[in-house]
Amino acid sequence: MSLTPIDNEVFHARILVVDDNESIHEDYSKSLNHSNTSVNKRLDELGSELFEDEPSTSQYSMAVQYEIHHAFQGEEAVEMVKTSMEKNEPYVLIFLDVRMPPGMDGITALGEIWKVCPDVEVVLCSAYSDYSWDDVLSTVGVREKLMYFSKPFSPMTIQQMALSLTNKWVLSQKAKDLNEELERKVDIRTSQLRESRDELKSSLENLREMHNLLVESEKMAALGGLVAGVAHEINTPLGIGITGVSFLKEKVQSIEKHLVEKTLRQSTLEEMLASADESLSLISNNLKRAADLVKSFKQVAADQISEQCSSFSFMQCLKETLFSLGPKLRNIEVKINSEIHETFKLYSYPGIISQIVVNLVMNSVIHGYDNGSEGLIEIDVKVKKNLLFFLFKDYGIGMDAETKQKVFDPFFTTKRAQGGTGLGCHITYNLVYQKLKGSISCESEVGKGTCFEILLPIKPRADHS
Repeated sequence: MSLTPIDNEVFHARILVVDDNESIHEDYSKSLNHSNTSVNKRLDELGSELFEDEPSTSQYSMAVQYEIHHAFQGEEAVEMVKTSMEKNEPYVLIFLDVRMPPGMDGITALGEIWKVCPDVEVVLCSAYSDYSWDDVLSTVGVREKLMYFSKPFSPMTIQQMALSLTNKWVLSQKAKDLNEELERKVDIRTSQLRESRDELKSSLENLREMHNLLVESEKMAALGGLVAGVAHEINTPLGIGITGVSFLKEKVQSIEKHLVEKTLRQSTLEEMLASADESLSLISNNLKRAADLVKSFKQVAADQISEQCSSFSFMQCLKETLFSLGPKLRNIEVKINSEIHETFKLYSYPGIISQIVVNLVMNSVIHGYDNGSEGLIEIDVKVKKNLLFFLFKDYGIGMDAETKQKVFDPFFTTKRAQGGTGLGCHITYNLVYQKLKGSISCESEVGKGTCFEILLPIKPRADHS
């Protein structure tokens, strides 16, 4: 059955009358059958007369057709209600007599009915003094879906009750259906949100893995650049050393020849010794230069690969990193202004700080000075309260406002055609914020260079000096 009327459709309301008196059933039938054709119109007319207004159908606009069923004992009524629920044809309203000897009385029947059909509206009727309303109320109580009235009753009373309670039942079912629909939509939306959350969680994990891979890739790329630069730089002192050794070998062979031929002169020996001393000094200096490059590179490479937090000299880490970048800074002067002493130790990640310095230097070399042009980089290091201020500034070509706004975006680069990846500044940003728990900002103007300011927290350690 349809629970709610649509537009001008008629709503068929199933009503059960329960009474042991057959004449009472006839009275109910006459009253309710009459209301099927005239009650709505008559109620509107009465409302118009009472309130001196135009007739309105807003309150009783629903067209109702009653389908009346009859039961003469409480047990019979309970069985009929059960059958109606099994057929999915529930009763809208039950007019229930209180006293129905010799069987189940109305009070007991009402309890059984509500167990089966809790939504049905009930009008409890009584005409005998042996069932006082106090007794009824103490047994059943005051409930939303229960009304009381005493016999005898007028047809208009029955008509009004039937129409009012039918409207109430319909509105209640609408609200119930609406709540169920809302609950269904909430469940669907909750399921969708849960799926979206799981997808976002999976995407976040994938992004974290990708970020870690990018960081490792950038580290290896930086190390590769260092290897190439250091290898190129070592070639020069090693070449000079090899040339010096070859020269000394020739001089020794010449002396041996003079000794064999017994033609060695003092002036020749003195000249050879002077040349040997000069060559040995040249070889020693160049080999020392090569050894320093290798030592610095080994330290920086170890720091970049390691992500262990430790206590280290910030200035020593900075200088070793810049020394390893010497081949890349051939035409660029680097000035370091520092308020901290060499012995000042920072408890942090030396490898990450080295990586940041490498990224900033390479950013200036590639973007600020166009790969090899002469330039200047200034580095200022200060300590205020519990923060380390690291200022990195170049005087290169600078950036416009749009480029500066995107400088930390992943894969953004102005040198794509020259092999730029767009990851250097992005990885630097993530390392500063996520790993070092610091902050980084950028200021730049076209023609006036670029400045990066990094603030790092200083963690107290017992070995700080």
